[in-house]
Amino acid sequence: MQNFVGVLHFSFEITMEMEMACEGKAYSGICENKLAFIRKELRSLGLSMTDDHEGLIHSADIGVQAEFRYTLHTEELWLKVNEKPFFIPCAYIFARLENAISNYEPGSLDMGPDPF
Repeated sequence: MQNFVGVLHFSFEITMEMEMACEGKAYSGICENKLAFIRKELRSLGLSMTDDHEGLIHSADIGVQAEFRYTLHTEELWLKVNEKPFFIPCAYIFARLENAISNYEPGSLDMGPDPF
């Protein structure tokens, strides 16, 4: 019985660890204005995202941390979720990002008054 409990505990730890990260995913056709819009949308959801072309996206409130990399010349955004609660599916996290991407319309980002 003790061996079974040990195996069960080990199996549970592996499952929990595997559930904590998601495979990386790349999105093409992301211009800089679309990236700025995505940042705005993610921030409205309570996520913080650095203003650089690579860095972290995280929320201490829900326990999500992801790394991202944006390549300007190929207009590609790559994202990998490194930490998340086990009860939030990877598909849900990526769907929120994909929703922000699909909601972007050129000119939809308010950049403030035109200085010219």
